[in-house]
Parts: sequence; structure tokens; C-alpha cells
Amino acid sequence: MQKSTFTKLENKAGFTSYPLYKSDSLDKSFIKYQVDTIIFEKQYDYTNSSGDAVFEDSFFSWDKESFTENELDMNLKYLSDWNQIQHIRVRTVLPPMLQEIENENIARTGPLTSTVILKAVETSENDWDYYPITWKEKYGYDDYSYLEEILEYDAEKDRWNTSETTGRLSFYDDELYFKQSYKYDFLNDTPDEAVSEINAWIFNTVFKAEYMEPWYYDQGTGWQEEDNEKFVPSEFSASIDFSKYFYPVWKNRIRYKTNMSTSWDMDLQKFTENALVFNLGFDVNVSEFLDITFNTKSENNKTYRYIPSYAEELGEEWVNPFEDLFKSLTFLILMTDMNLFSNSNLLN
Repeated sequence: MQKSTFTKLENKAGFTSYPLYKSDSLDKSFIKYQVDTIIFEKQYDYTNSSGDAVFEDSFFSWDKESFTENELDMNLKYLSDWNQIQHIRVRTVLPPMLQEIENENIARTGPLTSTVILKAVETSENDWDYYPITWKEKYGYDDYSYLEEILEYDAEKDRWNTSETTGRLSFYDDELYFKQSYKYDFLNDTPDEAVSEINAWIFNTVFKAEYMEPWYYDQGTGWQEEDNEKFVPSEFSASIDFSKYFYPVWKNRIRYKTNMSTSWDMDLQKFTENALVFNLGFDVNVSEFLDITFNTKSENNKTYRYIPSYAEELGEEWVNPFEDLFKSLTFLILMTDMNLFSNSNLLN
């Protein structure tokens, strides 16, 4: 039997130029060009009647099959009198590939950053798709706290598509922060999505609501989707991470890390899709001598039984979460079998 063979000779090239480097206010402006072409390609085509493999050779030609990248990126950066960079960028994919043109304009005035993005993509020869215009306004208090509004406008149909508002408050070098986003759909005149997040040092939780067709559980057929869309809770997650690196000891030769974390994820519509995961382990490194890694993982996929209404909807018995979690933690530490959990252990 003849084995197939494949050979390809490819050439990548690129350059970056700073044509305005002599200008104090425009010296960061640049032009970047990247091209990737296939010079020669040989690949198996078929096997003839004599049982010999026939190969097809192809050489570089000016067509899109010989190009994997052909991109020009032009950036005009202006240092304003108030010491902030104003930025105009035009990125384009050039022929013979299907063309793309993207324009990004960023204006900074103190704490306010305004951005307008336009994009068009050639889907076939002389046939273009024009993306909605994206308009962003971001007011930043510091590196982590901000208020942002993102609007999408369809210029072809002269209508607004969506509006997304995000607010974020940060404290203690971003160890503690609160984040809320809300997206509205102008086309359907309905809310689209809302996401709330709280992070407090080792603890993080996220709650999400969406405009969707809700799910309900039928004892005979299982999960069924409702006919009408509603704005309903959709996802919840929470996690705690106790993992910690310790200072090296014995002349920095011994390094030690504990791996302790837990996470809980639940689909609030199809709540049988859930997972409560405990991870426990450690890493020890003795320089140029020994590496030890030990990890154990426990996962519970029936946490819906902790919530009386969910257990009742499925016709199951409610389980006291505190008692069950205590048994689970005992199981994790002692590595013994329990009814709701499955463990996997790894010792290297």
C-alpha cells in the first residue's frame, strides 16, 4: 500500500515602519504589513491502476489559494496637548484574498474614552457585508473602576440594534470589586441579558439572567421548553480559592504550594445540570532533587436536592446541604467512598 505524502513550502514576511518618527506628537504612528504565501505544495491525488500514488504539484500564483495572510495595518497616533494618545486605525485584508476593512477611532479626553468602530467584509467577489457601527463611551475612575456604554447601530437599515451598559467598582487593588452589566435589544424591545458579579478576595460569584424560552420539568418526558420567551434567571456560579504559595525554605531550595478550592455551577433553568467541585492537594519542589504533586477531586452533580422546590419538582427527597457537605468534606479528606460523589486521585 502506497503511503500518501504532503510537502509544502511557505513564506512569511512582514515589516513595520514609523514614517512620522521625527514628529514629537505623531512619532508612535506606524504602518505594518504582513503576508503569508504558499510557494510550492505537493500532495497526494489518487492511486492509479498500477497501484502507484499520483501526486499533484502546485506553485505560487496570484489567487487566494496561494495566500493565507495579506494584511495592511495603518495606525495614526497623536499625543494631544493634554498628554493622551488619540488613535485612528485602519486594518485591511488585501486582494487576492477576500477583502476586509476595519476602522477604529479612539478619542481620549481626561477620564472619558470614546470609540467608534466600522467594519466591512467581502463575502464573495464584489459582495460585501457591512457590520453594525459600534459606538463606545467609557468613563474610567481608575484602572479598574469604570462606567461603559456600548451601542450598535445598523446604518443599512437605519436602526439601533443593542445597548449594553457596564459598571464596575473596585477597591483594595481590585481584591474587592462589584460588576454589573445590562444589555437591551432595541429590535425586539426587550431586555437581552444581565450579569452581576461580586469578587471579595478568595470568593467570586456570578449571576446571569437572559431573555429566552424558559424550561420546565415534566415527570413523563423530562425537560421541556416553553413557547414564549421571558427574561428569566439562567446561570449561577460561586467559587472559593484557598490556594497559596509559601515562601521558599532551606536556602530557597524547597518550594511548597497548597491547592484548595471549591466551585458551584448551576443552570437555573435546567437545574439538573450542576456541579459542586472540591479540589484538595499540594505541590512540593526540592530543587534538582524531587517533585511531588498530590491532588484529589470530588464532584457532586445533585446539588439541586439542597433546594426544596427543585427536589420537589423532580419528585426527589430534599437533602440537608450542611449535613451532606460535611460528609463530602470528610470523604474528601479521608478519601473514602460516599454515595453522591466520585473521586479521582493522582500521585506523582
